[in-house]
Amino acid sequence: MDDFFHYVSKAVIITPIIIVILALIIKFNQKKEISFKTNYPLKKEIKISITPTSIITQKIEKISISLDDHWLCQYQFNNEKYKLEINKRKINLEINSLGQIKKYDLSPYASFIESYLNMDINQLENISKIYLPKNMSLKDLVNGCKKI
Repeated sequence: MDDFFHYVSKAVIITPIIIVILALIIKFNQKKEISFKTNYPLKKEIKISITPTSIITQKIEKISISLDDHWLCQYQFNNEKYKLEINKRKINLEINSLGQIKKYDLSPYASFIESYLNMDINQLENISKIYLPKNMSLKDLVNGCKKI
């Protein structure tokens, strides 16, 4: 009788461990499906299958503006002229609208702006679309910047 309880107690301990190990092996060998929904007019759903050994590479394009350098960005849209000057983390924005000039000091937001500069420009383009006029793109604004 003692042999019976000896084997049963071992089985009670070992069986759950084997079940957990098998469950982990099955879980990590399955393919995962990730679904992205876009906000574009076509509203397509993109599905990507990822196996544990696959690697997805994507070229990340960043804005090459450093707040520590001296930059001058100018843009004109609908009779308004925008002038952004960056010099050693001091950021000044000047808007000339119908002869009225408004100046803004954006220096307190330097770390916030710098974190956005480290993002992918295509992501920033999507974020900025709601804030920019219809015919204006973020890439056009960045192309208007010159290092001084």
